[in-house]
Amino acid sequence: MHFPKCKNSLNSKDSSIKLFICDLLTMEQNNDDKKRTKLHTRFNRIRKLNEWINISIFIWIFSPVNAKMISAMGNGINHSPHDFANFEIITPTLQHGRSKRDISGTRLGNGFHVDDISLSYIYSQANVILDLKLNHRLIPGNYFISYQSTNDTDIVQHFTKPNINLCHYEGKIRNNSDSYVAISTCSGIKGVVFDGHDTFYIEKKLRESTSNEYFLFRHSTNARLSTEESGYGNEQLLSQKSTISSRHKRSIYENDRTVRGPYNANRRSLYVEVVLVVDNSIFRKLGSSVSNAEQFCRDVINVMNAMYVPLNIFITLAGMVVWSERDMIHLPMNSAFILQSFLEYRQKILVSNYPNDVAFLLTGRKFEGSVIGKAIVGTICSFERSGGVIYADPIEASVVAATIAHEMGHNLNMVHDAPSCRCQDKACIMSETTGSVTPFHWSSCSKKQLQLALHRGYLYCLRNKPETLLGKVECGNGFVEPGEECDCGLREHCQNPCCDADTCTLRSNASCATGECCDLSTCQLRSSGTVCRPKNGECDLPEYCNGKSEYCPENYFKRDTEICGNGKAYCYEGACQSHDDRCKLLWGPTGYSVSECYANNVFGKPNGNCGYDWRTKTYKPCSKYDSECGLVQCESPANDLVFGQELLSDIRRSYSQTWPYVTCTTIVLDVGLQNVDPGLTPDGAMCGRGKMCVQQKCLPLKDLRERGIGTECPHNCNGHGVCNNKGSCHCHAGYVPPYCNKSTTEKSRVTESANVTQSPEVYGLASKLIDRNGLLRLVYLMLIGVLVIFVP
Repeated sequence: MHFPKCKNSLNSKDSSIKLFICDLLTMEQNNDDKKRTKLHTRFNRIRKLNEWINISIFIWIFSPVNAKMISAMGNGINHSPHDFANFEIITPTLQHGRSKRDISGTRLGNGFHVDDISLSYIYSQANVILDLKLNHRLIPGNYFISYQSTNDTDIVQHFTKPNINLCHYEGKIRNNSDSYVAISTCSGIKGVVFDGHDTFYIEKKLRESTSNEYFLFRHSTNARLSTEESGYGNEQLLSQKSTISSRHKRSIYENDRTVRGPYNANRRSLYVEVVLVVDNSIFRKLGSSVSNAEQFCRDVINVMNAMYVPLNIFITLAGMVVWSERDMIHLPMNSAFILQSFLEYRQKILVSNYPNDVAFLLTGRKFEGSVIGKAIVGTICSFERSGGVIYADPIEASVVAATIAHEMGHNLNMVHDAPSCRCQDKACIMSETTGSVTPFHWSSCSKKQLQLALHRGYLYCLRNKPETLLGKVECGNGFVEPGEECDCGLREHCQNPCCDADTCTLRSNASCATGECCDLSTCQLRSSGTVCRPKNGECDLPEYCNGKSEYCPENYFKRDTEICGNGKAYCYEGACQSHDDRCKLLWGPTGYSVSECYANNVFGKPNGNCGYDWRTKTYKPCSKYDSECGLVQCESPANDLVFGQELLSDIRRSYSQTWPYVTCTTIVLDVGLQNVDPGLTPDGAMCGRGKMCVQQKCLPLKDLRERGIGTECPHNCNGHGVCNNKGSCHCHAGYVPPYCNKSTTEKSRVTESANVTQSPEVYGLASKLIDRNGLLRLVYLMLIGVLVIFVP
């Protein structure tokens, strides 16, 4: 719809900018003639001014209208063409990833979205093709949205699979390994494309339009990124040991390059569950729409996840809180004050109601100087300090994602890149300042600092993999699901010679196509007895392929209450940890446990207790009987903490209650409410003859076994085997199951099907012979002088 009066009032001498502004007015969808007349009157008034005054005042006067119309474009989080010196109009085409047919949208009839798509468009006279896959990890099973009602109560929404509307994709530009793409198709097409040199935004010209035209903005031409200067600040907060890092903007003329690595989740992967809080000013900039705020937060996390995948870290949006009516903390310009207030808000509200690893406040309140983000180094997962504050204006998903990625990098123990750090671009994610290109690379220094954090135990809280909310079966998504024999992804990406990508079935010559017990070079099962999961510690047991399945059997370990650690501990859940082991973990190889000090634990003080309640700030005293299961009392000549972050700890040095008054060193570590303080005595540590610690209680083995913990195997495996956690015998070499009372020259192993130990070679032979006549088998075995006892 056009404003003909506005058009007619322009003459040939008027600037192209005013012509474009008029075009913006023609986009206004309000049919109120009085308002239209009023707008036209205001336009005529400013025409009489000089050219530059005309433009600036016109934009200022019409900013509410302009903001409203920009808000109408793509869920209210779009860029204005005024922000960019260079943009193109594109007409994207969507294709189904498997059938290759054109589709108008990605949403299916069952409410889910297509797993794999291709998106193509013409840019600079070249055909650009984006290969995209749905980001199933984005939304965990406990996902929530909280916002305020008009009567000042909180409304909390939880979601089920059909109504989650996951429509966020990640991928690459075809034939460009240095590229990364994060796209959402929730309401049209919107997202970020990085081509290895520059970042582009795709946004719909007008949400209500029926055309398929989109803006393609080039990030390096964003005029709003050219005015801030760089800087850096180290301040003190909450404690004299706290280090706060701030991030600043830098000039548009500095360039960056980014890349996304081809990493997949594995046993070493880390998972960060993030909660985003949207303040009232950002909420209003998003059109005062909870739906727009949710869309923006998902877009941000989708891009942020791509930045962390090369580090084998996966980011999920645990939930979001929208301050839709009023801000819940005071928001001055002082970023350090806002950070402290927000961390206190997280302690009191977020952690208790919405468990998370880290939380960030997205605010429209401009900080002092050129600061755009602030967080404390090395505080991830902690109850008191795991979080940060982000200046989120302009509302651009990739820019905000890069800022959060940087600040969370501080939480993960990364500091700003020094000039000596190696980066494949001019700057990396942990650069002190931002620039005209969204950084996607991590420097050599950041990677080393992350490894140090892993080694020192800062990140052990991130090992738990959150359950995904979505789990529909679809061939080509890379996951082997019920009804599929294999799944290697789409045909063009499948590198598995054993799997038919089109049907998710095995190829004609293949016996398997996945799993630790499948040899992908031959597409055949590995032989029975091949180690597929090595032993991990004294209380663990190795697992072996059984010759029948491509998957490694269930993880077995020694039964609980089995003595270990040179008689100082008992196995518990596959681990062997004594008091001395815990002291060495905390204080290094010179650390050791001091038995005279455990009497201090009965006082319930910082230097002796059975646990600290972070909410109430109180210490729990141990009973005299449980005193050896409270804080681990150590001494170390080195006196240097080697596990955990010192600024998150309360280290105390005291003396024993009796002569010779030896030194006792204890530590209380803030590792969040969901994790056990490493400063406490570990489960399984011996607390007396025939007794072990379990959850800070000293319990007799007899009582534990009566409760089903550490159940003995029949005949105690006749002294020729070890009882595993399933109550079956893992026989020593030379003995066979089920009771390890028969000798053989073969080595014994645990089998998956019978849940007992068995020689892999004998088991493999027996399983083949079972398919024939039983009498013939028996005669054959007798002839060769081998006796096989088959236990069903």
